[in-house]
Amino acid sequence: MKLLLTSILIFVLFCNITHAQKQGQELIDSLVAELPNAIEDTSKVNLLNELSKFAGWRAHNYDTAFYYAQHAKHLAEKLNFKKGIANAYNNIGITYNIQRSLPEALENYLASLKIREEIGDKLGTANSYNNIGNFHYYQGNYTEALKNHFASLKIMEERSDKPGVAKSYYNIGIIYLNQGNYPEALKISFAALKIREEIGDKYGIANTLDNIGLIYIDQGNLTEALKTLLASLKIKEEIGDRHGMGISYVNIGNVYTEQKNFPEAIKNYRSQLKIGEEIADKYVIALSYYNIGVIHTEQGNYTEALKNHLAALKLREEILEKNGIADSYNSIGSVYVKQGNAEVGKDWLMKGLKLGEEVGLKKAIRFSYLQLVAADSALGNYKGAYINYKMYTLYKDSLFNEENTKKLTQAEMQYEFDKKETLTKVEHENQKAAEAKTRNLLFGGIALLTLAAGFLFWNSRQKQKAKLKVETAYSELKATQQQLIQSEKMASLGELTAGIAHEIQNPLNFVNNFSEVSTELVDEMNEELEKGNSQDAKQIAADLKQNLGIINHHGKRAGDIVKGMLQHSRSSSGVEEPTDINALADEYLRLAYHGLRAKDKSFNATMKTEFDESIGKINVVPQDIGRVILNLITNAFYAVTDRKKQGEDGYEPTVTVSTKLLANSQLLIAVKDNGNGIPDHIKDKIFQPFFTTKPTGQGTGLGLSLSYDIVKAHGGKIEVETKENEGTTFFIQLKII
Repeated sequence: MKLLLTSILIFVLFCNITHAQKQGQELIDSLVAELPNAIEDTSKVNLLNELSKFAGWRAHNYDTAFYYAQHAKHLAEKLNFKKGIANAYNNIGITYNIQRSLPEALENYLASLKIREEIGDKLGTANSYNNIGNFHYYQGNYTEALKNHFASLKIMEERSDKPGVAKSYYNIGIIYLNQGNYPEALKISFAALKIREEIGDKYGIANTLDNIGLIYIDQGNLTEALKTLLASLKIKEEIGDRHGMGISYVNIGNVYTEQKNFPEAIKNYRSQLKIGEEIADKYVIALSYYNIGVIHTEQGNYTEALKNHLAALKLREEILEKNGIADSYNSIGSVYVKQGNAEVGKDWLMKGLKLGEEVGLKKAIRFSYLQLVAADSALGNYKGAYINYKMYTLYKDSLFNEENTKKLTQAEMQYEFDKKETLTKVEHENQKAAEAKTRNLLFGGIALLTLAAGFLFWNSRQKQKAKLKVETAYSELKATQQQLIQSEKMASLGELTAGIAHEIQNPLNFVNNFSEVSTELVDEMNEELEKGNSQDAKQIAADLKQNLGIINHHGKRAGDIVKGMLQHSRSSSGVEEPTDINALADEYLRLAYHGLRAKDKSFNATMKTEFDESIGKINVVPQDIGRVILNLITNAFYAVTDRKKQGEDGYEPTVTVSTKLLANSQLLIAVKDNGNGIPDHIKDKIFQPFFTTKPTGQGTGLGLSLSYDIVKAHGGKIEVETKENEGTTFFIQLKII
């Protein structure tokens, strides 16, 4: 009877694994009450092992978990119950691992694995590989971690154990994420999610959604990240997973931090800290301190930032969490650099870089190099800054290249396709049942079919009429589109008017001044001729000829400006012609600048040009490419003007236009500003028609959209790099034939 009761209690414990923490503790208490009456046999060993597992996992009472595991081990050894001994070793290892007593954790895991392999316990062996993989993951030894997780996956696949396969996928996905292998991380995480949705594993679904959300954050897809992470939090709240809720809060806080929504970010981090303190989880508490430190850094409160980062580092060193330690080193170094203590900051950053390279954390390495650029620049070590920037770019490209983006999209599409395929199968089965029923009613439906034929004929006529309306509307839409494009051209021409007037004034001043001087020279020449001084008259004639050459030059200059204005205003001919791209860019830079100066005399900005003189003339449609360059320059001046209005001390608005001849006959045109930058949440929208961040009446929202189309029509591409509070660079890349 007692054996039966013990078995029932174990079953109840399993069935309530997803209940709230309080309910889990009540179940554990009820099982504890049965222990004094339990027979000293293998069933009691199993009961003690389950108590150890859930006291640690559900109630977070690690001392109690350790006690029950040790008790189970001693009883199992007494009974020579090897499976019970192996399970006890495993639970002792888990308890040590949670508390980061790492050498003891690995020792117990290996002892468990050895016994499980000896007795042929395949499921237990797979679980041991899984735990050993997690151990190596926390140590930052990703090679060993992957080796063990793939060993676990192989066994689970042989057993057709769906929960086990999903768990292995999930763990492998976390490692790929930390390595910066986003395409594989997303692909395998979606595979885990698909299985967990099929088997209804809510706990697993929530954790997998966390993984996917983190990948989206790193890729800058903050909308999808927030949506995914909120879905994860909702499930964790339903099942009462307090530890998991803490992790969700920090991940959601990270999204808000990226969006610069600091009040919401702090709110989530404090919720996480509260949970971490309640369950005494050092990992969660350290994460809270670290992220609160990040917010203080963003807000310029460096004293509080350091205080929180150092608190996080202390906890991370206690639990030997190498990944977190590397992040803390980097963040502390970054704060010191921002405080003006670049030498101390660089020491911390070098420690972060070294540990990041040791562990293989591409994200941490990338961050180290970027902050080292700032540190070396502050120390006057410009060569070191340049080398570090090159390394930063290298790691950035390895994480966020076009191929990775393509693979990420493929992984998302594959997951959605698999979901739809499953639904389609269900629909297909329902359809087959419906078809069987329909066949029985076939003859009764003949009359209905006749009626339907008449309806279809009428419907066809209606569709033809609708099609005609659509074609008419489409023609009207195309005409409206052309009008809008022309309106955008005229709007940009209006922006240029003041600049054009200024530019025309310069050559006109030359023409007027030298005409007056030439008139005086003619009078002087006549006087000398009357005196018979032919030599002096010839010298005056030579000066007069030189003046006429200057007048002619500046007259042509004024004519060129007017010609350019007319080209800009009229519809594009679409004909390519040899064009001096450097001269084109230089002219539009000055026109745009003087246009702004005419509107606002207080405005001033540094204009820089970095032209590659080896380019020569290239075949483009000059009015079209000129329109693109003008649009980007105008936007750049708008950005630096906007930042200048904020009254930032020491800020010097600067716009740089550069050209460069690349390999494979590629031309690169760059327009760079040091304005406020483009927020991540709108970066994907800037090339959409009618999207603008300018106040109503100050922008049509068509400039960048038209620029994108023009560059694409030239067989090129236009890209943007931006960082908030640092500035934006637009790149135009064209193929030179």
